[in-house]
Amino acid sequence: TPLYSSAASDVYKRQKNAYRNAIKLNAQFDKAHFNLACILLDEHHTKDAQTHLRKAIQINPNNASAHYQLALSLNQQGKFEGAENAFNKTIALMPNMAEAHYHLGSCLAQQQRNEEAQSHYLRAIEIHPKYAEAYAAISSIYQAKGQLDLAEQALKESIFLNPQSYVALN
Repeated sequence: TPLYSSAASDVYKRQKNAYRNAIKLNAQFDKAHFNLACILLDEHHTKDAQTHLRKAIQINPNNASAHYQLALSLNQQGKFEGAENAFNKTIALMPNMAEAHYHLGSCLAQQQRNEEAQSHYLRAIEIHPKYAEAYAAISSIYQAKGQLDLAEQALKESIFLNPQSYVALN
């Protein structure tokens, strides 16, 4: 409803102002840069968001969340090399982050690097055995390789884990 949208917009506006003020007071406040970037991403202000994510990373190179959000943003733009680098940094900092492995796999698959993609999808499943999207993704890899039995098995597992999954059903 418009009232909710207006209220949400007001909340974002207040939060953005608070984070911008925090950055004015302390330009080295990486969490303020990160949080502002997340709001900007939600508002589809990608370039500004990436600037703040890079600043957060510059201040704190061990900020895995900033690397991950930057990777997702770059991947969405089709900037695969930058996305791959940021996903790899995320994984170096958080090796058991299933989502990072899954999205790196997707990034690699979009570049037709199916063997590498497969290893990251399998790692995501190893970390999080109920990751339906990873099963659907590995099913596509198996299908492309002609491994139809494995493809069917992975797809069935994806559907079992998430019967409503658009990814698995398409």
